[in-house]
Amino acid sequence: MTCHVALVGAGGAVMLCDSQGSTDVSEMHGLQKMVAGKDFIVGGTGGMDLINAVFEQLMIDIAGVTADNAAKYLFDTIDKLVWPGARHNVEFLLTTETAVHAILPGTFRTARNRGIFSSVGSGASFVFRAFGRDSQLGILIPNNTLPDTFATAETYLDAANESLTVDDELTLGIVSGGRTYLTGDPTVRLNFAPDELKQNWPAASVYFKQIRGIAQTMRGELRTAQQHLSPIRTGELGPANHTEMDVRNASIQALRNDLIVAMGKFMGWYEAIVP
Repeated sequence: MTCHVALVGAGGAVMLCDSQGSTDVSEMHGLQKMVAGKDFIVGGTGGMDLINAVFEQLMIDIAGVTADNAAKYLFDTIDKLVWPGARHNVEFLLTTETAVHAILPGTFRTARNRGIFSSVGSGASFVFRAFGRDSQLGILIPNNTLPDTFATAETYLDAANESLTVDDELTLGIVSGGRTYLTGDPTVRLNFAPDELKQNWPAASVYFKQIRGIAQTMRGELRTAQQHLSPIRTGELGPANHTEMDVRNASIQALRNDLIVAMGKFMGWYEAIVP
């Protein structure tokens, strides 16, 4: 089982997923459940043998698959490889630079446009609950820059950690500027990627560790600020609370700048490694 989260923003789109696969009696980790095409990212959830079969065929045909035809390609490939009675056992999330689409072959024969945000997998209910709560409360959901979009998506995927079928070993896909980028934890076993990336996965993972670490620190500062705002519930917000929130605000500003720099360095490195 798994969880994928995809979010589109002003600077492009990101998709994050965990690496866990589960059966009734065991669980596996370090699984690659996301593939980067030329200008799209696709992530799979459900039976790993079905996901792998589709990904294997996708890697063979990857040169001819683009954001414009990826949804049709996935449905055609599923029709070719998977018996109708088994199609409900696999789902895909397809992310282009401008939209997120759900591929649900057990239910629909065409892609479902999910707008700029969606999630699939066993942890998706936790993600949608967190997203819905924030939306209902009018809490800002930042996606004005690519780093903001990543930090927001990472926050919502973190909510899925409440699920016992979601682990904390992640893969990150980015669609920006008409191309894609892929990185993640070093424990993820990369099977579906260009040879240049496979050979340099440890280096890519170093960038991911730095990028995610900044986002996690930002989230920690936000939680601290929320704690200092909480006395307002009883009308007891005081100067010390205002001071602490100013400190956290300045810290988040600095961390946001660090994230912009770190993601820019990663993307520049990636473009030199993977043409």
